[in-house]
Amino acid sequence: MGNLWEFLLQTLSVSLVAALLLVIKRLMEDKLSPRWQYGVWVILALRILIPANALRTVLLPLPLWVEIARAYAETGLRSAYTSPYVPISLEHVFPAPQGKPLGFTDWLFVLYAAGAVLCALWYLLSYLHLRLLLRRGCRADEALERQIRRVCEQYGLKPCRATVIRGLPSAFVCGILRPVLAVPAEREIDDKILLHELLHLKYRDAWQNSFWCALRCLHWCNPFLHWVFRRIENDMESLCDQRVLERLEGEERRAYGTILLTMANDRFARAPGSTSISNGGKNIARRIAAIVRFKKYPRGMVLVSVCIVLVLLAPTLIGAGHTVKNSDYQPQTGELERTMALTRLRRCGTVAGAIDTYAKGLLLENGTYIATAVPLSRQEELTEAMKGNATLGKPVWFYDGGDELEDAYAAEGYDVYELSEQPDGSYLCYLLFSAANSTGEGTLGDSTVVLTLRLTYDHGWCVEEVAPRDILFVERKEIESRDDVDIPFGKELTAETAHGTLTVRYRSMWQVDYTVTSVNGGFFGGIDTYMNTDINPNATFRSLDTWTLVSYTASPDGAGRLPQSNVSLKCAALSSADEKVDFPHVDLFGLNTSGGSSAGYMWGNKVISEGWDGTYSMGNGTGYTDINDVKPDTPTAFWVELYWDREVVEEVILEEVTP
Repeated sequence: MGNLWEFLLQTLSVSLVAALLLVIKRLMEDKLSPRWQYGVWVILALRILIPANALRTVLLPLPLWVEIARAYAETGLRSAYTSPYVPISLEHVFPAPQGKPLGFTDWLFVLYAAGAVLCALWYLLSYLHLRLLLRRGCRADEALERQIRRVCEQYGLKPCRATVIRGLPSAFVCGILRPVLAVPAEREIDDKILLHELLHLKYRDAWQNSFWCALRCLHWCNPFLHWVFRRIENDMESLCDQRVLERLEGEERRAYGTILLTMANDRFARAPGSTSISNGGKNIARRIAAIVRFKKYPRGMVLVSVCIVLVLLAPTLIGAGHTVKNSDYQPQTGELERTMALTRLRRCGTVAGAIDTYAKGLLLENGTYIATAVPLSRQEELTEAMKGNATLGKPVWFYDGGDELEDAYAAEGYDVYELSEQPDGSYLCYLLFSAANSTGEGTLGDSTVVLTLRLTYDHGWCVEEVAPRDILFVERKEIESRDDVDIPFGKELTAETAHGTLTVRYRSMWQVDYTVTSVNGGFFGGIDTYMNTDINPNATFRSLDTWTLVSYTASPDGAGRLPQSNVSLKCAALSSADEKVDFPHVDLFGLNTSGGSSAGYMWGNKVISEGWDGTYSMGNGTGYTDINDVKPDTPTAFWVELYWDREVVEEVILEEVTP
């Protein structure tokens, strides 16, 4: 928790869960036993300790509301702990200011952090004061010790050291590691009071008291949660009352309510490490009302209580995903700030999602898509650009994707080539679009627009163009499929040998799962496939198609071999240059043939006839489906063998050389 807005999101999320639990407890007040009335607060404790997920909500879209408020408030403040365009990102729930505060909200956060520390110190001093008071007390006399032992033996409890203190309003247990039973010197102690305090000791309520005090420190400035913590303390005492009543019979139960009136302890209320936290007079009325309603609950209610807690755990701790419609990314005038806040919170969770969102933003000319997929440093620039759209008569969300994409075929989508992970954890790839552009000769032809992208992680995967855009022109009449476009191979590895030149070219195309299909009506109906225009920041790769082309160019003295001799090639893709090659047996000789396998093996043979030009190439394509977001085993080297008439004349490993 590094700034005021993260604390605000956390405390509002906790307050909302607390309010939900109070409503449920009220509805189930006469149905849930005190054990479960108190036990259900474990959900609140977990909610306090788990950072509020910026993309998850409970009942209300608090993360989005807080993000909008933060963007408005921080504009122009120049705060050191946050900025208008950096999203809320809670990593832990403890206040930790980083550096010297500058802006107003920085100082408020420092004030909150100081308050949390002072609150903890106050609780620590209260505990130390109580321990000093116990040291001034007198050891219990023999009669009191016999009474304590008798109560322990009667109810199967463990005794502890007792101290008599003058002026003490009520008995209580103090201490975590070495607990002490403190009793007042001016009055006799009823067995029921001893039973109550010894049950506190048995169930380690002093430990629980310390735990709730620590949580109270984290939200010391939230008055609603202070009231909730008092309810928790009272529920702890009511549970202890229930345990006492379960051990008493008849008139003793009725007498216990009267004795309870003597147990008010406003002087040491909520002292950490003790059981005096909720003995204040304000809570006695609730506890007596609970005693009047006392009953032993049927065993079946345990199952009901467990089910209630389990049902509440998921929505209160994890939350529910905020429902986002595609219309949210096409804001009307006055809604841009809300949408931009959404783009900061809903960042791209996958590499494929970042590419898909950026590509759709360019094709659909939607600036909010672009804002979701680019670094946060561009948020201000994009926001200001879109604010000017209204004066130009364009939609608020309009974004100019560039002249190169003005005539792009949006329905055809896009392709991703040569995705590769870099040593620093980033990724590089080529993003390709089909477009109709002039060839420069006055005729309309098809072109492929190539964008070079780098993907890095900054609160989500982000896209940056790192090279000028390239345009590959092809006459429309020559195109039958995307494969007809002369797209440069991703890798080209070459080795010069005594018998000529060996070259391996490798290309990969990654297909994002962005297409949808529809069935045409009519007698000759068919299936249409087109691009789904909805934003999908968590898209995945559907398939990977690879092409490998191995070429051999003979040296001049080898180009004139006699007719009917054979030149053969074998190739294996390697994940590393030292990988062992276990090539399957293939008899290639005597035929013009080639083949390959999904394991990355290729083979081919050419029967040389008179007039051979000294070159031979073979190619193989491999497809993978149901791949992960990024497939890790892209080959980095290739093993190639060259044969002349069944005889191995060259065996080389071609690998990339890192500059």
